[in-house]
This record gives sequence, structure tokens and C-alpha cells, in this order.
Amino acid sequence: MNTQWFLKTSGDALGRSRAFLGALWQSAGLTGMLLPVLPEGDHAPHVEFLREARRLAEADPFAPLMTSNRARDVAERARTGLEGPVGAVLRPCEIRALLAVARRRSIPLDSYL
Repeated sequence: MNTQWFLKTSGDALGRSRAFLGALWQSAGLTGMLLPVLPEGDHAPHVEFLREARRLAEADPFAPLMTSNRARDVAERARTGLEGPVGAVLRPCEIRALLAVARRRSIPLDSYL
């Protein structure tokens, strides 16, 4: 099943996406989320696994980031076991890579949202 959502940003795409991710975190009861962040004072975004929803204020899902393959990061976390449902913000190419890695290595992705 393919689901598409449209988010009305009202000129604040970053703020609205952070609010959406926070609402998703709460409604799904997530224990964490893997996504690009840009903490205040940093000059370059990096991928981090957040365990606290309040840290979504640092999230930047639009960051031009390709320092590592997030599909590999997600697959490795899934392989080692996860506590509760978690989320991951991935680009379409990373989703395809994740599905290929999970299929090849028999890694369950049922904990991911």
C-alpha cells in the first residue's frame, strides 16, 4: 500500500514538518526517531537517533545530507533489536535501499514507522 500525505506549510515548511513529526511521535507512541538534525551552533547537519520528542526542534528533514547511508543505519538498528516502535525519516532512494538490505539480510522492519 502506498500512502501519500500533503502538509500545508503556510510558508514555514521546517516548522510545520517538525510539528507533524512531533504529532506523529505522540500518536504512534514512538520510543525514538532516526533523522537529520542541525543542533544550534552546529554548521553541518548529521543523522541522529533521537530518544526525546523535544529534540525535534533540532530536526531538519530537508538537510542536504549524504554523509552516510541511512538505510544501513536503520537496518543495523533493526537487526540489533529495538525497544518499541521507532520512526525514521528517509528519502525515497534510502527507503528502496533499506528494503533491499532488509530482504537480503532477513531483517524485520515491523518496529519502524
